[in-house]
Amino acid sequence: MGNTYLGTEDYKKALTYYQRYNNYATEVNDSFKIAVSYFGIANVKSYLGDNKEALRINEKCQDLVIAMGPKYKNLLGSVYTNSATFSYPMGNKELANKYLDMALEIKNAMGNPYEKGQIYAIKGEWKADEKQYEQAINNYLKAIEYYEIIDAKDLISETNKDIATAYYHWKKPLLAYDYLTKHLDLNDSLYNNKQLALMEEMTAKYEGAEKEKEIIFLNQQHKVQEVQIQKNETILYISLGALAIFLLLLIWVFINYRQKQKAFSLLSVQKAIITENNREILDSIKYAERIQNAILPSPELIKKALPDSFILYQPKDIVAGDFYWIHQLDEDTVIYAAADCTGHGVPGAMLSVVCNNALLRSIKEFKLTQPAKILDKAAEIVADTFERSEEECYIKDGMDISLCSVNYKTGDVQFSGANNALYLIKEGVFTEIKGDKQPVGQYSHTKPFTNHTFKLNKGDVIYSFTDGYPDQFGGPKGKKFMYKQFRELLISISQKNMATQQQELTQVFNTWKGEHEQVDDLCVIGVRV
Repeated sequence: MGNTYLGTEDYKKALTYYQRYNNYATEVNDSFKIAVSYFGIANVKSYLGDNKEALRINEKCQDLVIAMGPKYKNLLGSVYTNSATFSYPMGNKELANKYLDMALEIKNAMGNPYEKGQIYAIKGEWKADEKQYEQAINNYLKAIEYYEIIDAKDLISETNKDIATAYYHWKKPLLAYDYLTKHLDLNDSLYNNKQLALMEEMTAKYEGAEKEKEIIFLNQQHKVQEVQIQKNETILYISLGALAIFLLLLIWVFINYRQKQKAFSLLSVQKAIITENNREILDSIKYAERIQNAILPSPELIKKALPDSFILYQPKDIVAGDFYWIHQLDEDTVIYAAADCTGHGVPGAMLSVVCNNALLRSIKEFKLTQPAKILDKAAEIVADTFERSEEECYIKDGMDISLCSVNYKTGDVQFSGANNALYLIKEGVFTEIKGDKQPVGQYSHTKPFTNHTFKLNKGDVIYSFTDGYPDQFGGPKGKKFMYKQFRELLISISQKNMATQQQELTQVFNTWKGEHEQVDDLCVIGVRV
């Protein structure tokens, strides 16, 4: 029972049953059972974060096993492994390595490939933690050798991922890419084998019509999973490709600097190499720009869906984290958005592709039309896309957005926002409709998005925007433009035609920015009904 609850991560119940087992073992004075109970209790204490208490109990287990003699040598090796893993997080690395070496000596004598592989994997993890990447990789490779003996493909796959991570931090992106590819290939193989095994089990279990229905269901599920895996792999490969390009650029710049110090005569050659790399990188980013432009609405769609409107879109770099999005729901209703993804440049652009896809899936795949419901589903899709990543920084990636649905026939408008507001000028009166204070993506205190509804009359104007315009530094004192000044500007130009509004917004922005660098991507959408 203790082992069962430990496997389901219900540590309090696991501890209760291990303590009951300890009481029973003590009552019958069975040293082996007492040692086993200590082994389980120590593990639970470690999972609960109390490594000091875990080590103390494990050392009691260790004393018992040693006293029981060489017959229990294999168990002693496992106890030493526990002592090592409990000591290391407390900062006692010397003691941890000593215990691990003692465990390895025993396991080598016992000849258990799985346990030897586990010990080398732990050694690799510690060396990586200490930034000794070459030693970490050597230990991981040793672990794979033992996993291959027992054909443990799942462990080989995870260790390949650990090697890829070590090479990445060691600034060896091409080797990192190779091992990440091995990890993905093995994962695909394992997944396919599991699916085939499941289908065979269902085939043997059911007959007739029920059997046929289940097989059809599994085939459909398998196809959906394959499509999702391909999408995830595409995103991952694009991310790794962009990362590799930037790392290669930094490597070449560093090499150029060092070679310049050693021999000035090599400067012209290195300069030529860097120039060529820059050209290739710029070509790649230009191509990424074409890809991002392909997902933006075409001028024809904008004119048809939003006939009296303007879109002021000015990326900070060649590609952007900001994007605008339009979808025609029916003959009278159009839904559109101004969105701001985390970051700018290549990282922001890649995230914008994910978020754009999430919005489109929410409508087409899940048949949602209400802005708040669309944002709820998009947040779920974005969070699910990144939850498999082990990089902590990805957890907070997401999108701020102002999403509107306009029915041109009835004048009904629906709005929902993630950290972004909507400005409404109705019959000359300004109103701000605030969005929810949360992003579209993983968030610790997420709640359903709020859906705002109101009616517009002919000539009323609504503005959607990202934070690029009000956050721009400039002016005589080099300060931010700020939302107050932005609102006043929109009110002052709201009665002019939309093309003139776009021109004046652009002119004011460029004048304010002056010689300052543009700090973020810029997107403002104005719509008159």
